[in-house]
Amino acid sequence: MIRFSKLRTKGAFLLPLSVALSLSLANADELSQSSASATTSTSTESTDSKVENMDKVKLNRSVITASGYEQDIKEASASISVIGKEELETKPYRDIAEAVADVPGVDIQRSKTGGFNISMRGFESQYTLILIDGKRQNPSDAFNKNGFNAVNTSFMPPLSMIERIEVIRGPASTLYGSDAIGGVINIITKKNPDKFSGSIALESTFQEDRLTYGNSQGVSGYLAIPLISKTLSLSVRGKTYSKESSRWVLPNGNIQGNTAGLFSQYNFGGRLNYTPNASNNIYLDGEFYHQGVMGTSLYGTTLTSANPQSIYQKTNAVLNHDGDYSFGKWNTYLQYGSTDNSSSTTALFSNNYIAKTQLVAPLDLGAFGFMKLSGGGEVWHESFKDGSTGNGVTDISYKTLYQTQSALFLEDEYTLTEWLTLTGGARYTYGSVFHSAFTPRIYAVFKLADFWTLKGGVSTGYKTPSIKETINGIYELNSLGANPRYGNPNLRPESSINYEIGTDFDFEAFNLNVTGFYTDFTDKIAYDTIQPGSMVGHGTYDDVLCDPISAPNRTPTCSVRVNLNKVYATGVETLFKIKPIYGISFDTSYTFTHSKQLTGSNKGQPIQNQPKHLLIAKLNYNYKDFNAYLKSTSRLKTPVSPSSRQYLGDYYKDSTIVDLGLNYRFNKTLLLSFVVNNLFNQKIQYIFTGTSRNGSPTYANAYQNFFDGRNYWVSLKYDF
Repeated sequence: MIRFSKLRTKGAFLLPLSVALSLSLANADELSQSSASATTSTSTESTDSKVENMDKVKLNRSVITASGYEQDIKEASASISVIGKEELETKPYRDIAEAVADVPGVDIQRSKTGGFNISMRGFESQYTLILIDGKRQNPSDAFNKNGFNAVNTSFMPPLSMIERIEVIRGPASTLYGSDAIGGVINIITKKNPDKFSGSIALESTFQEDRLTYGNSQGVSGYLAIPLISKTLSLSVRGKTYSKESSRWVLPNGNIQGNTAGLFSQYNFGGRLNYTPNASNNIYLDGEFYHQGVMGTSLYGTTLTSANPQSIYQKTNAVLNHDGDYSFGKWNTYLQYGSTDNSSSTTALFSNNYIAKTQLVAPLDLGAFGFMKLSGGGEVWHESFKDGSTGNGVTDISYKTLYQTQSALFLEDEYTLTEWLTLTGGARYTYGSVFHSAFTPRIYAVFKLADFWTLKGGVSTGYKTPSIKETINGIYELNSLGANPRYGNPNLRPESSINYEIGTDFDFEAFNLNVTGFYTDFTDKIAYDTIQPGSMVGHGTYDDVLCDPISAPNRTPTCSVRVNLNKVYATGVETLFKIKPIYGISFDTSYTFTHSKQLTGSNKGQPIQNQPKHLLIAKLNYNYKDFNAYLKSTSRLKTPVSPSSRQYLGDYYKDSTIVDLGLNYRFNKTLLLSFVVNNLFNQKIQYIFTGTSRNGSPTYANAYQNFFDGRNYWVSLKYDF
């Protein structure tokens, strides 16, 4: 397992990283020119020639997320999937979660806000790292509260500016740091425009049962403007989306408590791109996101699970430099991100400052093969303030908390022959308020034949504790104050080790990919419940008595955050594609996932309620400018939480949702898309589970997910 050592020296890596940043931005071009003028030896010329020839190879389908530089997807040192531009343009994707839902190993679940939580390989949404062009988008973990995590997946650029989405399944902390335990989602946007162009898309969803589910509509656009030919360009983008409130009616006539109210979202941003010469590119990018969730139904029914009004805002700014020099490719960026939730009852504020530099340098070893060395450093400073806990929680209320993480990482891709590539690397992270983390990985890719690739390896991941969970004192009052929650300054990062092996067969007629994985997860942070009258304990609170207040219909207890649980997750991911025959093609993916908690109060239970079997099948037809598809998604054998098994049994009811999509391109500029979601109008079923504290009947959904009834999505996209 990964070992952690306790270090407290602040700012250990700030100086070397600052020097690296300065060199990259100020001196890299000079270094490149000096290196180029000094390149006279035969061996150096051989290296340059080999690198140039490698760069000219046409990649069948290239990705950058697995290694930090472009490579063929079949040779990538990770289990990776790609959602292409055409797929994104012709499907009703509102957010990141819906866009990646068909990827093997990925499961999405609807939240109380109407958005979706993403889980990968059995791990909850907080263990999935989301990037845009390699830049972190996840807000502070302390920001996620009371089931509102799903807003994180709603912040996505307009589809018209997205080139593709890359999904790494499994840990990737060696390159990307904290949160990348379940996997990484990287949204790749369009590059520097060299001509005036743009697009605008209109979309609407019409529900057959509008009262229950609510209609939605949206507009998005992208505009690219070259200001100085091949030197200076500007691109702007924007998106707005709104949805009427849902109204899920229970059998007794009441409204389901976790249905979402009125929902509105908009974002806009721009990028100024400057290319002074062939070796350097600099861009400044800014984005603002706004999302509002109204807790009052359009039809006058109060929804008690959401605040009367919750407003989430996010601002992101990036200054990025890319250098392409004789000694390698150098990327450096500075990033600022702020997130706040200001509403009638909560006030959460988070600021993040990130500086990162990475150099990818080729090295020709002649008869001994070829290497690509990738290394760099990163500093991440985070602040957080919580005004939602009330003045009674004096240990945290309206106090600003700080945390700084610094990291150095190095990875080497060693191509011994054209048939064998080995990748090894490691990352060392130092945290100002938690123990340090060392996350290595090793991976091998065997190209056994032109059509057959075998690859596998061992990778590690980690996740740092939330800032508020590391305080010495109470950080939150739950259950109307009857459950005070204590932080723990001795928390360690959660860590994982993932073992996987996969094979890919790529024939002229079909493609088959199969991957098996096993993940050990240790030091999972959980609540340890303390009964009233006992000492809270755990070293920090040995002399603190658990003495919660009483609250109506609540059981008073105390709880403290500890590294308590050990779990494992294992599974198989398969993807089978029949390539087009007379315009007809077929895609299917199957994911088997099994997880178990080995310690803690939920010993023997799955990590979360994820289906054991997830089957997605899609039949496609293409003829000239017309495209149609029929897709089914089946969620089978989804375990029920222990508290609900007496009503629902061991498993939720199996579900299969079928969608029908039609697309027609009138010309190069105009695309019309039409989708019938939930073609057979499958509806949720409620099961009586007893009575609530006030005597009202209670019900549970027989299905694990809430889903809309039959509805119709229409989109018109114009490119110019």
